Formats: sequence, C-alpha cells, structure tokens
Amino acid sequence: MQFSISLIIAFFFSLFSLAVNALPSDISQPIRIEADSATRDESKGQTIYEGDVKISQGSLIITAEHIVINDTNTQPDSIFARGKPATLSQQLSLEGERVYASAMEISYVLSSGKVEFKKNAKISQSGSKITSETINYNVKEQIINAQSSGKNSRVEMVIPAQIIPENTAPEEDTE
Repeated sequence: MQFSISLIIAFFFSLFSLAVNALPSDISQPIRIEADSATRDESKGQTIYEGDVKISQGSLIITAEHIVINDTNTQPDSIFARGKPATLSQQLSLEGERVYASAMEISYVLSSGKVEFKKNAKISQSGSKITSETINYNVKEQIINAQSSGKNSRVEMVIPAQIIPENTAPEEDTE
C-alpha cells in the first residue's frame, strides 16, 4: 500500500512539475494519510480511502472525500479523487509561493500521463488562474486544454499584469 500512496504523491508532483520547483525538503518528508476509512481489495488491485481524506508530504496537501487507487500487477494504474471539491496545494518556494488546484473530480491515468479535472475545475499560481468546467492536462506533453460545458459557462484565464519597478521604467527620449 505504501507504493500506491507514493505514486499519488508522485502524480501530483509531476502534474505541476513540482518535483523540480517545490521545496527541496518536501520529497524527503514522510507521507501521511488520514481518512475515516481505508479498504484494500487485493483481488481487484484497488485501495479506497473514504471520508475527509487528507494526504500530506511536507508542504503538499491533498484533500478529498473519496480517493480510489487502482493497480495492475502491483503497479498503480489510475487514481481518482472526488470531493466538494477535491483540492491540492503546495508551497513552491521558501518565500511562500503556492500552487492551488481544485475540482469536484480529479482522475489520472498513469500510463497515458493524462489528468482530468472535472466539474468546476480551477488551477492558480502567483495570481495566474484558469477556471473551467473541465481542464485536461497531459503530463508527458505538458499541454493544458480547458473546456466549458457549453451551457452558460466559459473558460476563464486570469494573467496578472507585469509590475515594472519604478527605477527600471524606460527612459524618455528628450531630443
């Protein structure tokens, strides 16, 4: 079971390329899992965590009401998290910058490297934000695709303006 949980953490690290950008100490921290219940079915290759599930490793925190890990031949194959919403946050730097993600459903198929955030999906970092009914992320190709439901919903992206310090403003031409 420890191997499966480690891959959940690896999934979330790879999802946002956090393994490189996260706090260096996070990966060496113990993985802690809290839930109201945990059930492992060896014959199905499935582990289910239910009720106020919280997974943490260093500054990485994942919360959901329900997490299912499916594996084939003891290798994790897919991960599914459901919540109101399911959330992820992690500190990226010593200065405190964090990435946040949430959706009612998050699924990840390891073999294809594809992650799907469904139902009120949001990802934000440093003032940048994308909100949509569905956000698909291809970990291998690092491609994000956001889709609206088409029913009075739209994809919304917020990109903060660049702040130019006063002492670096362009000089005026006085000729």
